[in-house]
Amino acid sequence: MPLVSDLTMSVAYTFPLGIRIGGLYGHAKEDQRPIAGGRKKSIVRDAWFVRITYDFGPYQVGVGYGQANNLRGDSGVVGLAAGKDTGAALASVWYQYALSRRTSLYAFYSRFRNDRFAGYDFFSTAGSNASFGAGADPQSIQLGIVHAF
Repeated sequence: MPLVSDLTMSVAYTFPLGIRIGGLYGHAKEDQRPIAGGRKKSIVRDAWFVRITYDFGPYQVGVGYGQANNLRGDSGVVGLAAGKDTGAALASVWYQYALSRRTSLYAFYSRFRNDRFAGYDFFSTAGSNASFGAGADPQSIQLGIVHAF
């Protein structure tokens, strides 16, 4: 039975004139304990993301960039392989317009750049369940409306 532990830290600071810089760091570990005998297997992933936004009037524009480092540890934990070329990068740009205090329109563009054996996408955070396959570079355009009740 797998045991997952995750530590995530984030920080942000807003400068005068509406500029905000933020960062996030995550450390995830999954242990797979053998059912009968054998040795415990573990796999570890470190990831980070940095974002910068600028608010002016009802508008916000932003950019973000992050990386998931190569997986470390034992291959075969929940179908994952550790080693070289198992990391990925994510870049995003966005625009948001506040219609009111509680309602906003937004547009996002995001793109993953997976290493040869990585399969990160918008629906999974690991290589084993990737919708696009290892090494693919999925991208997404999102348009929407957010209303806070």
